[in-house]
Amino acid sequence: MQSEAEEWILESADNLATARILYQNERFKDTAYYCHQVVEKALKAVQIKKEGKFDKIHDLVKLAQNVGAQRGIILNCEKLTKYYIPTKYPVSKREIPTEKDVEACLSEAEEVLEWAKSILKL
Repeated sequence: MQSEAEEWILESADNLATARILYQNERFKDTAYYCHQVVEKALKAVQIKKEGKFDKIHDLVKLAQNVGAQRGIILNCEKLTKYYIPTKYPVSKREIPTEKDVEACLSEAEEVLEWAKSILKL
């Protein structure tokens, strides 16, 4: 039977797969949103592993800090968290991430997910 943290990691990995499909279909705003979800769920998995619970927040930087993530992970979170609002709600077109932005999002999300898996020893 899987632990709750493992279930969160699996959901995070599934979101990364969805993000890649969206990227291939040039759905860049949606890709960035899913990248945020990948990282949020991965960080919450780590928090569940460490504390038995997770913070009900969406700020990736705060989540990363709360689990004691190293600086590189926090920097990835800083880059990704700025896309939460513009990818979730109607906003000005100039705030929507570009294809180049989204390529970086995918890489950053994958790095955080791999880090979280290493913490959970998966």
